[in-house]
Amino acid sequence: MSLRLAIETTSRHGAVSLGAGDALWGTAALAQRRRHNTELLPAIDRICAAHGVGPGDLAEVAVSVGPGSFTGLRVAVAAAQMLGRGLGARTIPVPTLSAVAQNAPAPPETAEPLVVALALKGERVYAAPFRYDGSAGRWRPDGAGELTTLGAIAGWTPAPATVLGDPLPEGASTRFALRPAAEAIPDSAWVWRLGAEHPACPPAELLPIYARRPEAEELWEKRRGEKG
Repeated sequence: MSLRLAIETTSRHGAVSLGAGDALWGTAALAQRRRHNTELLPAIDRICAAHGVGPGDLAEVAVSVGPGSFTGLRVAVAAAQMLGRGLGARTIPVPTLSAVAQNAPAPPETAEPLVVALALKGERVYAAPFRYDGSAGRWRPDGAGELTTLGAIAGWTPAPATVLGDPLPEGASTRFALRPAAEAIPDSAWVWRLGAEHPACPPAELLPIYARRPEAEELWEKRRGEKG
């Protein structure tokens, strides 16, 4: 059985999960919020030691690749690339939208389609629709994730779209059926499960999904343009 590690650091609540074959062995949360750069590797060491294996035993590393925290994404992808290049583990990108979607209950409690919307800034958001696959017990993407607007999402369905994700601006809730905010926190256990279904890629091709460029970069270019 292939030993698979999953890394989820796109939000302030980082965690790793470990298991083999179809069996999830356990999950270890990072000790402190927003400290992914110092807490990720110790968490990997802890969960491996707890189950009597070492990082060298890992056959696969599944990574929640965003969108999400810029720092969290960079740290997770760099760690997975290191494990892939140094130890030969297969690296598997798992879109964070797909991991978050699995937190929603199955229909009819959650109406279809479900829209997962993350990285909200103003009216723009990174989102994708999902449909429920009852045979697999999974929410499956019904389109690619894209940077879009809340107005566009409202037009995806004739009825108010069911949205799971970042808190929406005041007044936007009247245009959507909103899932509880607690469901929008991605779970490393779901990254682990979805890692069995997503294709691997070479470590050099494992890249984060950034919804937009860092704000500092945009401000720097704006100020540079004003001075020019």
